[in-house]
Amino acid sequence: FVADTESGRVLRKLTSTATDPHFSSLQFIYSAGAWDAESRRIAIATVAGGRASLAIFNALNGNKEREFPLTQVDEVFNPTWAPDGNSLAFTGMSRGLTDLWVLDLASGQLRQLTNDPFADLQPAWSPDGHRIAFATDRFSSRLENLEIGSYRLALIDPAGGRPEAVGAFTRGKNINPQWAPDSQSLFFISDRDGISNLYRVTLDGNLTQLTEIA
Repeated sequence: FVADTESGRVLRKLTSTATDPHFSSLQFIYSAGAWDAESRRIAIATVAGGRASLAIFNALNGNKEREFPLTQVDEVFNPTWAPDGNSLAFTGMSRGLTDLWVLDLASGQLRQLTNDPFADLQPAWSPDGHRIAFATDRFSSRLENLEIGSYRLALIDPAGGRPEAVGAFTRGKNINPQWAPDSQSLFFISDRDGISNLYRVTLDGNLTQLTEIA
């Protein structure tokens, strides 16, 4: 559905797994839809015909514009648009492992950004297009003795390269990164004190707590 945030009025239904036999599942529990920068298109992770797919809907009229079957992964989570609207990044699960992928919408070509046993989740493409932020356990887990650590924030170049840690907390889980409009800071949720609160961190490591839920 698309709803007006001010009034709460539902504007239109985009699709339904009950009435559209093409979609057997919408990945709504672990994955939200993603608006493009112009607020004209919505990307949704789906399962169609038993295959993971990304579907793109026109948010203005509700029509499905395109669909991309993704044979390289088993499930898709948390798509995020490149600011130029030409690509989508997402978490893809294959054989129980989650990595970051980028889909080129013009060619349909799929490119893998990370490829290792660590969990890479909740990608968010920066407004300037230069970085993708995500949550990962790669800086806290010890695979040699199967010691799985908490999620921390990381950055990666959309063109590829080594992920870099964001200078946030090293205890508790840090999840759901969202960019400020200037691409110089991230908002995220952390439970470093045992209770989840909202924080902001600049890329040079300046931290601010924004909520105080006790």
